[in-house]
Amino acid sequence: MDFDVTTWILMIGIPAGLGVGAFLFVRSRKPKEEPVHYFRCPSCKRKLKYLARQAGHKGMCGTCKEKFVFPIPQVSHR
Repeated sequence: MDFDVTTWILMIGIPAGLGVGAFLFVRSRKPKEEPVHYFRCPSCKRKLKYLARQAGHKGMCGTCKEKFVFPIPQVSHR
C-alpha cells in the first residue's frame, strides 16, 4: 500500500492538530472563582483559609497537625 504525503497529512496531521488545539483551548480557560472562607484552628488558633467546597470535610492544621472538620459558613439573613 503506497501512501502519499496528502494521505499522511489527512490521517495523522489533522487529528494531531485538532488534539493540540483542543488541549490548548481547555488549558486557556479561566478557572472558576470559588468563594474562600477563613476560620481559626481549634488548637493553635492560626487563621486558616479553605474553599467553599471543603466545608464539612476533614482537614488538618499545617502548623500543629490538629485534625478538624472545615466549618460550614453561616449565612447572614437581613
